[in-house]
Amino acid sequence: MKGDEVVTDIEAMEVALAEHGEKVLAIITTTSCFAPRVPDAVDEVAKLCAKANVYHVINNAYGLQCSKTSKVINRACVVGRVDAIVCSTDKNFLVPVGKIDCSLCILLVFRSSIAVR
Repeated sequence: MKGDEVVTDIEAMEVALAEHGEKVLAIITTTSCFAPRVPDAVDEVAKLCAKANVYHVINNAYGLQCSKTSKVINRACVVGRVDAIVCSTDKNFLVPVGKIDCSLCILLVFRSSIAVR
């Protein structure tokens, strides 16, 4: 908690990775949620994932159309590790669910592991 907000606990994640890192396959963060939770610090988590060599998946279901969210995700890709970004077409492009086959699809964007840092 920070004030009345539920925030990403980076210190707790560091402790968990130090203790259980060899058993952790991935960390899943989210960019959109409902109060009192605020979006995860995806850039800070990306740094942890790079350091611990753990996959990082970002749930960006509602955030594709938000420039602030897109900038934070871009930063995460530059400063750390992001392996997949999940977006939803019905939430971001107003595609009616069930009307078009693609509306049920989830878009995964994978970043090259050889990206410039």
